[in-house]
Amino acid sequence: MDDATPEGSKPKGIQRAKLTAVIVAAVVVALATHHETNAYHEAVAQAENADKALMKAIEQATATEYKADQLKEPKLLDKLDAAISKAKALKGVPNDAPSEWLAWQLASARKANATDADEANAQAKALDAALKAVKGSKLAKELDGAKDQLKRGIDSAGKTLKDTDGKVADNATRDSLKKAIAEANSALSKKGVTDPKTYTGQKAKLDAAVKRVTDSKAAKEKADAEAAAQAQAQAPPVVPALPI
Repeated sequence: MDDATPEGSKPKGIQRAKLTAVIVAAVVVALATHHETNAYHEAVAQAENADKALMKAIEQATATEYKADQLKEPKLLDKLDAAISKAKALKGVPNDAPSEWLAWQLASARKANATDADEANAQAKALDAALKAVKGSKLAKELDGAKDQLKRGIDSAGKTLKDTDGKVADNATRDSLKKAIAEANSALSKKGVTDPKTYTGQKAKLDAAVKRVTDSKAAKEKADAEAAAQAQAQAPPVVPALPI
């Protein structure tokens, strides 16, 4: 006796259960595919944003040409160049769109885009840090140079002040120079200076004060020379003594 039961003769409950199972499986697959589709599109958007940010970082890093002799730490320029090269070498993700009915293709594409976003973000961060270090080193050298020039300017101004005592037409110029020297020393002693103009501005004022003193000294020398010449011209002629 054959125990097999014809399909059509199976209880309807069993047939409905199988159909329900098929429907449930299809729904699960559809939901999984839908979820993967959304995740894929989100990953694509993140990758595109990250790639755009990286391109902007590259543009900023290459907008200005830096030279080793401009930096306090020249080796930082090599690190910036290496970061730029590495960032430019990032290929991104191909534009091949996966089939939105194949979850495995969507998952693979999602992972590729997520990886690209992570790499682009990391490269942009490294590039920004390298650029910031170069800018900081350039500023540090500019600050050192401006500060050194101000120091030498103060020394030179002090010598001018000492050498012109009683030798200027207007002593107010020397008083102004004393004030300029005091202000320059005050700028020199400031802590946390981040703008070279703090030093270069005082150096310019100091140079101007020195010029006023030297001009006044030259004016006095000219006036003294003219007075001496006039006095000599007005002096009575010297009559030579007659021989005895």
